[in-house]
Amino acid sequence: SHDPLSSFQGMLAGGEWTLRISSPGSSVYGFLYAAGLTINGVSGESILAGSVFYDQNSNGILDLDEAKVPFQIIENSLTNGQYNSTSNGDFWAVEMAGEGELTAVNPPMYFEEVSVSYLLEENEYLSGVNIPITSSVEVADLSVDLFSSFPMRPGFTTIYEVSVDNVGTICTENVEVNLEFPDYVEIEFSENPDLIFSGNSASITIAEVCPFEPIEFSFQIGLEPTVALGTIMDAI
Repeated sequence: SHDPLSSFQGMLAGGEWTLRISSPGSSVYGFLYAAGLTINGVSGESILAGSVFYDQNSNGILDLDEAKVPFQIIENSLTNGQYNSTSNGDFWAVEMAGEGELTAVNPPMYFEEVSVSYLLEENEYLSGVNIPITSSVEVADLSVDLFSSFPMRPGFTTIYEVSVDNVGTICTENVEVNLEFPDYVEIEFSENPDLIFSGNSASITIAEVCPFEPIEFSFQIGLEPTVALGTIMDAI
């Protein structure tokens, strides 16, 4: 190889290289993806890792039955940096050593910010830095979303997915969901034995819907061949 080999200032490409990875990495098509590197004794940054979670019992601890909160913006008081939790509520970030606070600044409706202190040493991989979000109100707030992975075509069938979410703070019981499509739609099949359907309507009773634990099911519908392309199909 030839200089420069990488962006590490003052390091020549020749000779023997020793690489230590202080955070999980993977190899894809021969390339190594990782963070928190130490190359020939020249240190990379330290690593913070943890989760944002719904602290249902307000004890500040991520318990096994508590849900994680996805897509949260996390601010670091030490560096004024920002990063995001993933779709499963986890996060990790390359950070400088020191003492600071992490705060999830965009909690869901009805919830409040909570800051968590940490102390990060040089070259440390600090995991379990979990950020709780709490609520001082008790409310159940349900939403129902319908979507299809494939476009509808007249004379054909497709699968509709349904997600029943509780965006509130407490669980609610015996939730009845009723769906009604236009007359040119027929519900034909569902693998969910609790879904009752006939013609263009369907209903289901759900025993309990809790925050951050959506109830999902699907069904197959058919569209009459006489429906014009571009027709907007609404469900009630």
